[in-house]
Amino acid sequence: MLTRALTLLENRDEAAILPRQGTTGTALVIVMTIMSFLACLAIWATLSIAAATNTWTSGIANTITVELKPPETGAVDPGMVKKALAILAATPGVKSARALEAKETSALIEPWLGSAGLEAALPFPVLIDVKLTRRDAVDTDALRANLLKSIAGATLDDHTRWTSRLLAVSRSLTLISVSVLLLVLLAATATIVFATRAGLLAHSAIVEILHLSGAHSEFIATEFARHFLRLGVRAGAMGVAAALTVLLASALATASAGNSDLISFAPKLSLSPYSLAALLLVPVGAAFSSTLTALMTVLRTLNRLP
Repeated sequence: MLTRALTLLENRDEAAILPRQGTTGTALVIVMTIMSFLACLAIWATLSIAAATNTWTSGIANTITVELKPPETGAVDPGMVKKALAILAATPGVKSARALEAKETSALIEPWLGSAGLEAALPFPVLIDVKLTRRDAVDTDALRANLLKSIAGATLDDHTRWTSRLLAVSRSLTLISVSVLLLVLLAATATIVFATRAGLLAHSAIVEILHLSGAHSEFIATEFARHFLRLGVRAGAMGVAAALTVLLASALATASAGNSDLISFAPKLSLSPYSLAALLLVPVGAAFSSTLTALMTVLRTLNRLP
């Protein structure tokens, strides 16, 4: 046993302490790969939710919509449309105002009601798209009251209810994905601690002889850290490869589905440069966390030895 310990000190072969097979070998690589895969999905979900929310809200950040409802019979009087546009043009903070054509209004409700000549069969309201210089540049309450006073049935939508609900849902989904990521990191840390202690226990005789022979705790801990460094890089790389395969396959499947009614309103599955860069950092994070955890675990255990 002493000869084996001295040989280990000379060759610094980490496999002599922690063989590739066993508790700290293939089985642990598989477990860490799965955790890296789940971490990649959680990171991608967090970034995708943020990107989709920003895309949805930026399009209506400085816009409001004025709706002129038609009477029970007939269409909206063009004079009412001109009056509304005049009021909007005279309002400070309004950059531009444009009344949507009937075909444009029909296209907005086509996903729900179809496209069977609805503009001729139904009395569509007139929608006016209003762009603002800034969101806080217009007193929407005063403008709403002014429109309603001049035009019966006129309504103003500043999209605050829709955006507030969207942001609430976005925050909830982000919290869920971040919680999953934190749980994966916690589980990975616990797994490395367990595997390190199991390796120390399985090779306690060699570790004890090395310790009694004068080997510093830092040397033994470094041997364990090197082993888990390689393990973290391998597991992280395989986890990223698996995650990229699944995400790319999902993106291709979504793209091949075309512009169906459901897909047109759902965020597209894609890999942005930011999310791809974040995923490529997973092996680095896995290697760093596994190495640091193993190093601290071994040092804490060896410091308890007499």
